[in-house]
Amino acid sequence: DKVVEFRLIVTREKQPGDRTSDHIGHVPQLVEISTWFIYYTVWQTFLNLIPQFSRSGPEESGNFRGVEYSSRMAKVATPKDENWFICTLGKSTSHNWDICKEHKIWGIPTNGRNYNLSQAKKGDNLLFYLASVGFLGLGKVTGPMRIPSSREEAPWAGGIYRYGVIVPFKLVTETDSPLKVNFVTNKIADTGVSTTLLRRGFAQVSTIDGLKIQESFLSAKK
Repeated sequence: DKVVEFRLIVTREKQPGDRTSDHIGHVPQLVEISTWFIYYTVWQTFLNLIPQFSRSGPEESGNFRGVEYSSRMAKVATPKDENWFICTLGKSTSHNWDICKEHKIWGIPTNGRNYNLSQAKKGDNLLFYLASVGFLGLGKVTGPMRIPSSREEAPWAGGIYRYGVIVPFKLVTETDSPLKVNFVTNKIADTGVSTTLLRRGFAQVSTIDGLKIQESFLSAKK
């Protein structure tokens, strides 16, 4: 982005006793303003917030399982320990689900790239999703995310190079009949969970969306 510099020219009448020569005329006083970049940054931040307040349809608000929310709120105040993540299995790698349950670890494909190890912490909630099929189960993170130190800690095809980060977890509940979900404009119906998030393998979602999916999963499991 280009930084635009404005110059304000202030002039005054030549006064008796001024030592400037007549052919110079007025003496300009330059005041340089170089803060446009700050204004630009603030404006861009404002533009990024607009979608939060311009969703189509009537405003939705209420209390969902003890969490106050509004569809037009820029942020939802939620307990600090209520973080939710969707763990996605590719349809062609559905067999990895049994490996995850056996070793009680979730592998995040990094392919050698650096990864933020502070995303998930002990007590966070996991939603396990099989692409094109549905939600398989619910889990809880049991320890910090970490880099696998051996092949045994990354027992999937590709090993520690492909799965550069692992998340220890315990399975809370699962189902033999995955919860199928409908998509509206590339998002799970009635949520903000997009197909882009689902393709990441491990992605954080809002507490409200996490609670809604959990509620639907438990209701369908009964």
